[in-house]
Amino acid sequence: MRRQMAQAVYLAALAGTAPHVHAANLLANSEFDTDLSGWSVLTGNAEWSAEDCCGSPASGSASLPIVDAGHSIVASDCVAVDPGAAYDLVLFAETLSIPPGFLDGHGTASVWWFRSGEACLFASEASGNIEIPAANGWRSFGSTMTAPDDAVSARVALTAEIAGLSVAIDAHFDHVLFGPTGSVPVTLESFVVD
Repeated sequence: MRRQMAQAVYLAALAGTAPHVHAANLLANSEFDTDLSGWSVLTGNAEWSAEDCCGSPASGSASLPIVDAGHSIVASDCVAVDPGAAYDLVLFAETLSIPPGFLDGHGTASVWWFRSGEACLFASEASGNIEIPAANGWRSFGSTMTAPDDAVSARVALTAEIAGLSVAIDAHFDHVLFGPTGSVPVTLESFVVD
């Protein structure tokens, strides 16, 4: 826990002093400016929303609404990774449930690693799971993870899931950044070391 807190403070300090460039971000359309291009809907529903995490009128977010039951998943395009290397996944998200605060659902962000062979085939494992509990307002999240020794590619997956007696849920994701550790600065409220 101390290590997680220390790393979160260190990264927040870095984000305050580092220029906000995302040259090392491996994901296409990570800010969902006008649509969900670069991302595929794998299960359920996903749509572009004009709501932006940082209030930009020229940008938006990915919205994963669910009514009644189940879950929705969107996944990024396939990106190349270095086996055994450390990567950061950082993002802004909010998860809204109906009724609010009543056995809520949640959102999740994770990385799916793929083994040697053709890119994004022969799944290896998922890691860096970041759970986004239901709450009003955008929050920042992050996780550091290490690619498996046999990984050659990866996808970032964003999920919304109803839990308990929630009737509906809508998870929003924005500024989803994935790249080599230390290369995607952002101010974080929650950071997990995998």
